[in-house]
Amino acid sequence: MPRFGVVGLLNTALGDAVILAGLALGLADIISNAASYAAGLVLGFFLNRQWTFSHADGFRPGAVAKWPGAAI
Repeated sequence: MPRFGVVGLLNTALGDAVILAGLALGLADIISNAASYAAGLVLGFFLNRQWTFSHADGFRPGAVAKWPGAAI
C-alpha cells in the first residue's frame, strides 16, 4: 500500500507545517496543534478517499462520520 504511506507522509508534512506556522504567528501550543490535527484530518480524509482507495462516487456527508479520526 504505497499510496497509504504517501498520504501519511503528506499528512505529517502538513501537520508539522501548520504547527510551525501557528507558533511563528504567536499562537499557543494547543491552538497550533489543534489546527494541525484539523488540517490533517481533512487532508487525510480526502486523499485516502479519492486516491488511496479510489472512491469516485462523489462526496457524501455521512462518509465523514465513518472516518476513524472524526470520532475523536
